[in-house]
This record gives sequence, structure tokens and C-alpha cells, in this order.
Amino acid sequence: MFQCLKGYVDYRKPTESCELFFWRTQADSEVDFVLYGEKAILGIEVKNSGRVQKNDLRHLKTFCTDYAASQGILLYRGHEILEIDGIKCLPCEMLLKVLDPHYSPGEVVANALGFSV
Repeated sequence: MFQCLKGYVDYRKPTESCELFFWRTQADSEVDFVLYGEKAILGIEVKNSGRVQKNDLRHLKTFCTDYAASQGILLYRGHEILEIDGIKCLPCEMLLKVLDPHYSPGEVVANALGFSV
């Protein structure tokens, strides 16, 4: 996932500034990836599981509380789009299919969710 997100960020640079980070607190809460763009801040947690459990979302919820303008996304190996406690849970494959550098991070998520941009 890192390689795909890094490629997305690198190809976006001429169009819109977008950077890739990770997030970690002193209390060891962490989010795997943070896509920070001019129009959106996305916290992305990746789980190598076919099922999402509420406990998987705790760090994303903390991140979204600390950064109120952000959106939390959990990527997993399942097949359904879910929303649990305001966090979108998407199959990894679904996001990878629409990870196009012509779209902003927010537009990529909208495309993955099936909304036209």
C-alpha cells in the first residue's frame, strides 16, 4: 500500500501539493498513512484482515478527533463498503482501482465509494 500511495503523491506534485506521512502519539496511537493535501487530510489505516472490528478503528477515531478537518479510512481485505462510527471502511482493491493522480485525495475516496466527481 505504501508504494501505491507514494506513487500517487509523487505524480500529484505538479497538480496539487500532496504529502504522505504517518501519525503517532506519545501514547502509541498510530495511523499507518496520512495523505495531506490542499483540499483534504485523510488518515488511512490498513488491516490485513477480511473483517473489520470496532477495535480496529480506535486510532483513526483519535486521529479524526485531533484533526477535525480530516477523514478516516480503514482499508481491509474484505468485499464490502462499511461505515462504522463515522469511519469509512473500504476494500483495499476498491481504493487501488481509483487511485488516480488526476484526482485529489478527497475525490479518490469519493470515486472508491462510487460517487462521481
